Amino acid sequence: MHTHIFVKPSSDSDCVQPDSETVDRNNFVIPQNFAEFYERYPHHVRNFVRRHLFNCSLEEKQDRESELLVFLLTLPEISKYRNSGVNGNPNGCTDRIMTFDPVRSYGSSAARFFSYVNLILLNKFISLEKKTLRNPASRKNNYRILGNDEGSLESASITEDNLVRLSCRTRYLTELECDKVADRVHLSCFLNFIQKHNPELITVLKAMFRSPTFREAQQELKMDERLFHRGRHRLNNLYRCFTTGEVVPRQRRVYRERECRL
Repeated sequence: MHTHIFVKPSSDSDCVQPDSETVDRNNFVIPQNFAEFYERYPHHVRNFVRRHLFNCSLEEKQDRESELLVFLLTLPEISKYRNSGVNGNPNGCTDRIMTFDPVRSYGSSAARFFSYVNLILLNKFISLEKKTLRNPASRKNNYRILGNDEGSLESASITEDNLVRLSCRTRYLTELECDKVADRVHLSCFLNFIQKHNPELITVLKAMFRSPTFREAQQELKMDERLFHRGRHRLNNLYRCFTTGEVVPRQRRVYRERECRL
């Protein structure tokens, strides 16, 4: 006696499940477990790694492929899919291929199945990449001190030219980072200087930082052109006094525009 599971009709499959094998109208049979999946599609994970992993050696690609294959082959002991009767398996699922549920995926076609497999592979791949970046020994942007630029450890040696080039680049990056820190400190001190003398101009300065042009900054502040230019001129004077140590002059009052008499 066969057990039939009726699936919600979709545009690409109307499926039944005879003897734990789901067949769609295109005669695609979902693999029952990882062994059957690997036997029918031995290069699927390898092609997945090739599409998502760039600028690395063949050994690294093979290692990542092995990690993903082990991921598909295994299933956590506390997983809910290990419960009896899940997805029609009396003893529960033992690998991640068996966790595919055509009912929840609204179909049993090849596109639905491989979409599910690629999704769980991508999640695991991202987790492995983040773990690699957190490890200083395997970080991809590390500097190589070996003289062999091809990435092979054979006949590689530490050369003086490579050390000089590496030290120059390290010094450049260090100086660049120090300049960024100095600029942030300089800007913070200037903001404190403005807060002391003209605190109302801080909003004008921040709007100028956010906007690509002065016209857009003026429109954001909803100021007329005369008052906006007055604020810019005052900021220039404050910055000159901040850098040279001069005494901040008193700001002139805002003159009222004269009305034209006819």
